[in-house]
Amino acid sequence: MALFSRRLAVSRIWGLHAMPKSSLKVPKGTAAAAMASATAPPTSKTSPVGLNKNGCIAIQIHAKPGAKISSLAGLSDDGVAVHIGAPARDGEANAELLRFLGDVLGIRKSMLSLDKGSKSRSKVAVLDSCVSLSADSVMERLRDAAVE
Repeated sequence: MALFSRRLAVSRIWGLHAMPKSSLKVPKGTAAAAMASATAPPTSKTSPVGLNKNGCIAIQIHAKPGAKISSLAGLSDDGVAVHIGAPARDGEANAELLRFLGDVLGIRKSMLSLDKGSKSRSKVAVLDSCVSLSADSVMERLRDAAVE
């Protein structure tokens, strides 16, 4: 024990302790910084609306059940935030979510289904393959509904 405390005291006196992570950063304007930025992967902007492996339109949803009325709370890269006007029990919130999305997109609720997340707040809703909407038009309709 005494040996350990003696080594610790010596390392602090002579500055032999580990370097903080902030000192390991590459300064801007150096050749090392240019090399680090050249090897960094490009950042791509993602959308909550896309195609799944079957070619159907999929919408990533972050559900917030128990609201007074159903509404779109906002759009982000992670998903569409939806306030659901139904409690989260016995599938009531999921049914209300599909009804609300059908109203927003202008399609019947039978053309929508939940692919993932029937018991969680993070869900993936899938449009039927016979729907004549593109992913861009779905995103546009969601943006219009979120602004209102």
